Amino acid sequence: MLACGHAADAAASTDEALILLSKGAYDVALVDLEMPGRNGLDLLDAMRASGADVVSILLTGTTNIVAAVDGMKRGAFDYLPKPAEPEALRWTVARSIGVARARRRERALERVVADWASTFDACPDLLLVIDADDHVLQANLAVARRTGTPAGEAAGRRVGEVLPGGLGAAVAGCVRRLQTRGDATPVKYFDPDTGGRLIISVNPIRAADGPSPGVVVVVRDMTELALAEEVQARLYRELLTAQEDERGRIARELHDGIGQEVVSLALGLSAAAEAAPPGEDRDRLEKLRQGAAETLEEIRRMAQGLRPMVLDDLGLVAALERLTDGFTRLHGVRAEVVVAAPPSDRLPREVESAVYRIVQEAMANVAKHARARTADVTLEVADRCVRVSVTDDGDGFAIPDRPRLHAGLGLSDMRERAVMLGGTFRVDSSPGRGTTIDIMIPLREDSP
Repeated sequence: MLACGHAADAAASTDEALILLSKGAYDVALVDLEMPGRNGLDLLDAMRASGADVVSILLTGTTNIVAAVDGMKRGAFDYLPKPAEPEALRWTVARSIGVARARRRERALERVVADWASTFDACPDLLLVIDADDHVLQANLAVARRTGTPAGEAAGRRVGEVLPGGLGAAVAGCVRRLQTRGDATPVKYFDPDTGGRLIISVNPIRAADGPSPGVVVVVRDMTELALAEEVQARLYRELLTAQEDERGRIARELHDGIGQEVVSLALGLSAAAEAAPPGEDRDRLEKLRQGAAETLEEIRRMAQGLRPMVLDDLGLVAALERLTDGFTRLHGVRAEVVVAAPPSDRLPREVESAVYRIVQEAMANVAKHARARTADVTLEVADRCVRVSVTDDGDGFAIPDRPRLHAGLGLSDMRERAVMLGGTFRVDSSPGRGTTIDIMIPLREDSP
């Protein structure tokens, strides 16, 4: 054995052999039938009882065929008569080593399969493996819990039978879309029976060679997260509404309270200046009147910035036109509102406020950074969506990989206002080519 490159240990008795087997890893055990005390058959029995991971070869006398057969029944892989021919011994040992290692690989593969099955079943998502004809090859325990179909009975049935109702049809639709168009985009699905919000993902199984054996379907329950997001969005809308209400209250107090008092003061100073004789006192009164007029204009600008009353009184289109008119007068940049599709009625208050604030922030950026000659605001209300674009022909800028690098532009605030109403926000800009900001906000079903 040593000459063949094998390592070998020898034991003089059954007990010594069992001790060696308990301490080391061996591929093959050459078991002599005739041993002092307990014989080779006893050792085979003990090895089988202990689960020894070794392939045994029984060495018998040349005429003891009955013992050889008995040894095979007790777990011996093969037997050799004594004295064994060297070539026969080398060949039998080599073959037994191959068998021992093949058994270990088989057990390792069985453990991998068992671990995969456990992982597959432990996943809380619905997992299904489906062939090209929509037949279920495998389904995990989450599928069994949701449908009541025992896991072992799902295999071989069509996916629409395992997942009855709209969910099965939706999964089948995703599989067809993947097979025909290669589109594996996850799909949202609302289950009317349970009120659940689900995400369906379908991906092909990549075969090492040849066609794909099927697809893996993952159905994830996003109900709790979706409800939490709805609550967060509602709270955010309420926060924005409360903020706009407070802005409106302060704006009205400025306009109707302090503003009217300053108007009265300016009128009084004007009358006093006209009544005063020409001279130093009259000039002083006129300067005071001019100061009061400038203060009144500042109060009006502050009130307009806090909450333009035209937004509450006349709606979003009028407020945007007022905003662009003032922008042109103040900054010398031509700004216009283009209404591609006007709203048929007043939009929800939180939508009007969000759109106005986003446009207001975008126009402020144009004034501060763009060095533009024109700025256009396009409004379109159609297909239960509000779409707004603000485009300028200014300097533009490189879109950062990390939006926080341009946090000073208020992009994150604008994006947050749109996203919290379920909408989208996109910036398109490059140096020397101006900037376009697009927002889309969906209208709720109960909106006019």
